[in-house]
Amino acid sequence: MKRALVASVLLAMLALCLNAWAAEPVILLSDERLPFEMKNPDGSVGGLAADCVQCVLNKLDRDFVIKILPWQRAQSEVKAGKAHGFFSASRNDSRDQYAVLSASITDQFWNWYLKAGSKLDPLDPNFKISARTGSWFGSNSLNWLLENGYNVVSDARDNELLLKQLLAGRLDAAFSSNYAFKEAMAKVGVPEGGLLEVKGLQMPMGVYFAKKFLAANPGFLDKFNQLVPQCRK
Repeated sequence: MKRALVASVLLAMLALCLNAWAAEPVILLSDERLPFEMKNPDGSVGGLAADCVQCVLNKLDRDFVIKILPWQRAQSEVKAGKAHGFFSASRNDSRDQYAVLSASITDQFWNWYLKAGSKLDPLDPNFKISARTGSWFGSNSLNWLLENGYNVVSDARDNELLLKQLLAGRLDAAFSSNYAFKEAMAKVGVPEGGLLEVKGLQMPMGVYFAKKFLAANPGFLDKFNQLVPQCRK
């Protein structure tokens, strides 16, 4: 009898916690990564991906908060249950353990960037061993390089620093999102065509929603995914 009572109390407390989470605004975390996400002068968040996410949540009539944090911290906070999701993110096994990826809110390619005149070929089987490569800290592209046995010598804090390391000869090839890396090139003043670009992998990105949040919001992800095509740019 006592066990049944304790179980009932625990279930009631769990239900209250889940309902409280469901009633809260959707808290999403992102980093500042042009052209996908950026902090506007008025403190709001914009960009290709951020605009799509906000459009969908408005159509769902859900209150939301989007905070800009360092990318690795954004993922860690969602994993720790301090926020409901993070974006823009491509799929990997580690993230799948605690969150579920939405439909694609924006597309990208992970491409190779080498200095003009480089004789190295990323498609050559020997490239993994002979080339010094890198991507930016906390990114899925960096994880991919490490998991696939590339000679990684840089985990720069952002694409701009990664580009500067490439130009300075500290690495032979940078591996990054085509859109984000070209934004970095524009910032640094490297003209279009100033680097050798080799197409790599197509890696669409979405929002990773915490599994706990989705459990408290049945049907949310299906509705979110259905509205994404209406909001994508």
